[in-house]
Amino acid sequence: MATAARTSGRCPNKRDPSENALLDALLRDLKTRQGLLRAALEDDEDTQPLAFIGSATQREGVRAIGRSIAATIGFSRDAFRAARNPEVAFKELRASVENVGIYALLVGNLGNYLTAFSVNTFRGIALADPIAPFVVINAGDAKTAWSFTLLHELAHLWLGASGVSGPVTADIAIERFCNDVASEMLVPRAELEGLALPRAFDMAAAVAAIDAFAAERNVSRSMVAYKLYRAQRLIAPQWEGLHQHYRDLWLQQRERKKGERSEGSTGPNGNVVLRSWLGPALVGTTRRLLRAGDLSTTKASKVLGVKPTRVGKMLQLSALPERRRG
Repeated sequence: MATAARTSGRCPNKRDPSENALLDALLRDLKTRQGLLRAALEDDEDTQPLAFIGSATQREGVRAIGRSIAATIGFSRDAFRAARNPEVAFKELRASVENVGIYALLVGNLGNYLTAFSVNTFRGIALADPIAPFVVINAGDAKTAWSFTLLHELAHLWLGASGVSGPVTADIAIERFCNDVASEMLVPRAELEGLALPRAFDMAAAVAAIDAFAAERNVSRSMVAYKLYRAQRLIAPQWEGLHQHYRDLWLQQRERKKGERSEGSTGPNGNVVLRSWLGPALVGTTRRLLRAGDLSTTKASKVLGVKPTRVGKMLQLSALPERRRG
């Protein structure tokens, strides 16, 4: 989520040079992968441009664009909230997004843990394209934030505006607009009236109220606090304090999980994890294009971001087809 905080000791508004270099490398990689996929899809006679890419303008307003997105992907707020937990809710939302031709990827690094992306580098990326639109979510962010980020990036696609979302872009008008579209889809502003906050701000009481409200809706607590801020029910220092509180809690939880994994647990298979990050749409389309001969093994490996020798296992193919073209 692109946050609204400008100044906070631990919520920097500038990337350091190493983060910029990582982001530049990621964007080059994503554009290369998208270009290869687009070229292969253009050769497929069944491919049709997606009419909703670039179909809206900010003048239409937050609610109108949210309704258009919801109608296109078949988003049901009630179904989202009925999911067992935020991770399941995201999985179902992602499936509905990919069903209409959008590729939703999770990316955590550039191939090894030394290149892991912080949320200050990016939270989400939208690459608007009528043939192969990409939405990329930082896998290192809190899982409760993934659905918000996905909807935020969909708003970018509807506006036809590629871009990178994160704390650095917080004060850019289009980022605030896309934040509002996503948050309104998940939690309509009118519902905030049911969230009671003490007249005299008290951090503990606010945290308790927000936690309960967010848990009922499968959304991130930080997003609820942000929406309260946008509704002028919190002032900037209060929002910043809550945002940092939830950030610290998440970092503590992540460190605990790292400790648990280091105590002998082997973790899931690497191919399974990567397939999950790439998403069923990209994996399925790559498999289909490879089998049809519209992608070579080398190009398929670049689309997937793996070595050519790993393509078969990644796509769960018993045998690769004869190469039709380079």
